[in-house]
Amino acid sequence: MIDLVIREYTPADRAGVIALARQLQAKEASLYDRMKPPEAIDGWYLDDLLEACEKAKGTLFVAEVGEKLVGYATLLTRLTSTDEIEEVEYTWRNRAEWQLSLSCE
Repeated sequence: MIDLVIREYTPADRAGVIALARQLQAKEASLYDRMKPPEAIDGWYLDDLLEACEKAKGTLFVAEVGEKLVGYATLLTRLTSTDEIEEVEYTWRNRAEWQLSLSCE
């Protein structure tokens, strides 16, 4: 059994979160040609995440197995769809309809 721990980010996690973001960027760059190269992801990325958390009354979480960071996520509690810049405009209603149509196919 894997002992996964999810906890709030601390400044000591900075390098680990940046490394995870670069791994994610490398994967996404293999799927989408519009992505920045992984090495372009640096402290600015984490600073942007932390600023978004502050503005939207959110929290940055990290996931650990043992003492190794294996994931991160943000939870933004005061954010609406109009606050986000999306590549494709949608509303939560459209998303629910899309998910419903997928489940019915």
